[in-house]
Amino acid sequence: MSENKGYDGWKNYETWCTALWIDNEPGTYETRREMAQRAWDIAEGTKYWTRRESAVFGLADSLRDWVGG
Repeated sequence: MSENKGYDGWKNYETWCTALWIDNEPGTYETRREMAQRAWDIAEGTKYWTRRESAVFGLADSLRDWVGG
């Protein structure tokens, strides 16, 4: 049984490819940075998540919607 080790340090090929696409063009790179900042700015800690975790989940949702997933 082989262990899934991901792709080039990413979870899988699709994640790596999407990150490469986003970070390879200045416009999409800036958009992604702005999305990350916005996610941090509105994130709040809760009983269950830290502020950082909330920001990560929010950014993940935004990125998924942005790339059409």
